[in-house]
Amino acid sequence: MKIVRILIAIVMFILFCWLNWWVMPYLAIVRLDEKDAQISKTCCLLIRQKDNDILGLRIIKGLEYGWSGVPAAWPYMLAGVIPALGIGYCVGEFARRRFAIDAASQEAISIGKKCQASAVLEYSKCDDLREKLAQESRQFEFEKERFEKMRSELQLEKMFFEKWIKSFEPGELSKAKSTINKLGKKFYK
Repeated sequence: MKIVRILIAIVMFILFCWLNWWVMPYLAIVRLDEKDAQISKTCCLLIRQKDNDILGLRIIKGLEYGWSGVPAAWPYMLAGVIPALGIGYCVGEFARRRFAIDAASQEAISIGKKCQASAVLEYSKCDDLREKLAQESRQFEFEKERFEKMRSELQLEKMFFEKWIKSFEPGELSKAKSTINKLGKKFYK
């Protein structure tokens, strides 16, 4: 946008120089008197002729040239400025919208890139978490197998112990209980 403004300023400066040195010195604003006005002793005339025949003349009421003619030409300038302002407004509005759309597009692209970078980062975090979960799952399976093995060993030992208890003679069991009772009585006395 700054480049556009600089270019407009350069073009305006060039137009001012062109007007000042090549157009305005040769520009004149002439105000004419009424058609049937009397010719006075000192006046300026605008004469129209063809093949040395005078076709008509008009009395010049006022003559302004150069930059002094600019204030005298205000009606003509106004007739040119009003359409120029309308066209300038339309072109300016179009340019503003165009630059606003470009700026919004650039902002949307930058936001999209940020979101994409964030998504890639989140995806890599998810991959890390997935890998960690897989590792913990493998560790859990390993521990589960180890505990299952220990459980089966304990069940075997329990089964052997129960067989051993059953194989113990009932008399010996009652003998052991009575010995424990005797020892308990001696101990508590």
